[in-house]
Amino acid sequence: MTMRNNVVEIIKYKPVGKNTLVGYVDIFIPKSGMEIYGCTYHKKGSQEWISFPSREYTTKEGEKKYASYVRFRERNHQDAFSREVIAAINKDFEGKSLPKEESMFGDVEDVPF
Repeated sequence: MTMRNNVVEIIKYKPVGKNTLVGYVDIFIPKSGMEIYGCTYHKKGSQEWISFPSREYTTKEGEKKYASYVRFRERNHQDAFSREVIAAINKDFEGKSLPKEESMFGDVEDVPF
């Protein structure tokens, strides 16, 4: 089964369900030709978001934090990206994983990424 969405393609999705972490997701963005591996899908209350791969670090106060390797400069682009990825996950692949070769999409003109 192939998941189709106008903006992103899910390469692989692995549900986790620990604290705010819903799962891990690898995505393909057809417009740019970019693949991003190791994104995380989070949910807390009514808020849902996608985080890019990140590294863990500890502050001077001993608090654990994460620094993303990739980010959008504008928050509205990050929010739009999260909405598109979450919609793609919810559409067909909640609780399933797909091999990369099953994914294909067309181009989209009106997205910022």
